[in-house]
Amino acid sequence: MSLRATAEGRLPALIVFGSAAFWGIYWLPQRHLAEAGLTGGWATFGQFFLAALVLAPAIAWRWLRGQPSNLGRVFDTTLIGGGLVLYANSLLLTSVANALLLFYLAPAWGTLLELGVQRRRPSLARLVALAMSLAGLWIVVGEEHGVPWPQAVGDWCGLLAGMALVYGQFRVRTAPKGDDLGILVGVLAGGSVIALLFVAAFGDRLGPPLTAAGLTAAWPALVLITIAFHVLGNVGLVWGASRLDAGRYAILILGDVIVGVASAALLTAEPFGWREATGWALIVGAGSLEILVRPKATG
Repeated sequence: MSLRATAEGRLPALIVFGSAAFWGIYWLPQRHLAEAGLTGGWATFGQFFLAALVLAPAIAWRWLRGQPSNLGRVFDTTLIGGGLVLYANSLLLTSVANALLLFYLAPAWGTLLELGVQRRRPSLARLVALAMSLAGLWIVVGEEHGVPWPQAVGDWCGLLAGMALVYGQFRVRTAPKGDDLGILVGVLAGGSVIALLFVAAFGDRLGPPLTAAGLTAAWPALVLITIAFHVLGNVGLVWGASRLDAGRYAILILGDVIVGVASAALLTAEPFGWREATGWALIVGAGSLEILVRPKATG
């Protein structure tokens, strides 16, 4: 295999890991939105819906020119969008530690999907990366809080979010190659619907109801966050979703955790001691292993 082919094979992994790492600072603008008055789960709905509106003209233009839009895969993209929405709202309904641990069991679900559905035996490198990622996650947020058996609504949201995201990505990966822009718009549109349904069902648990004053104050930040994260930040995640197997993808999105923990320690009073540093190093090592060791078959 040529050096160029090897580099091209690693590119999707590198982009997904970097995109997930960028999402690690998402908590900061989210906190700003809440302080501005966009609460009760409406911030999540607003971001998904606004991002879908921003990209809708591009899809319409492609459709008018007879180009494929790939909008027909509603179930797959709604799974991914719904998983992201459930994760975002789980942070409002349970402890951050529980939400992180339950959502980021995703690498285990991804590897199980490959083993059970594709009958693909995980390589030694995958098993090592999986063990490193889960151990690192446990050290960072689990050791102090114990095993977060799902009990509250937020716990179940975190668990189901990881399952939905990985299964949606798995279906996108194993389906015939489609249009990445159409997949992204489908994720955002599906996420908007799930977010709206979630507000209707659990709005009273997600914080104070939305007010006109809160929406007006938060509007500029909402637009900026939507463009930065849900449009630009999601491009790499969606592009990589159709090019990486489920287990590998799920390990690489742990880049979110390492940047989130480090940025919270730098910008807030949250601790960053030996425990956080050890877990951080294990997760970085797992991600690096998945980037550097290219699987022999992409499935």
